[in-house]
Amino acid sequence: MFYNYGNCLRNQQKIDDAIIFYEEAIRLHPTYSKAIDNIGVLYDDGTEEGSKMAEKMYQKSIEANPHHPRKVKFSHVIFLTLFLLFFDSKTEV
Repeated sequence: MFYNYGNCLRNQQKIDDAIIFYEEAIRLHPTYSKAIDNIGVLYDDGTEEGSKMAEKMYQKSIEANPHHPRKVKFSHVIFLTLFLLFFDSKTEV
């Protein structure tokens, strides 16, 4: 309920109020990664401070849910990066 109302408030651009409701959803369900993610999205306003706060929330979300899609995505990015570095080092210049 709190998560859904937070979404309604976010859609109305009532950011501070939405965060309050997401935080209440997290208080009731500490591993509710969707609510944690949504707070991160709201913090990520393009500023350096907002990006840092968002990153903290995203990390908290991953910790709350070991099967979180971001964790899977990050692991794929790491694998692809290592793969490309390995094959790039094998290429003659």
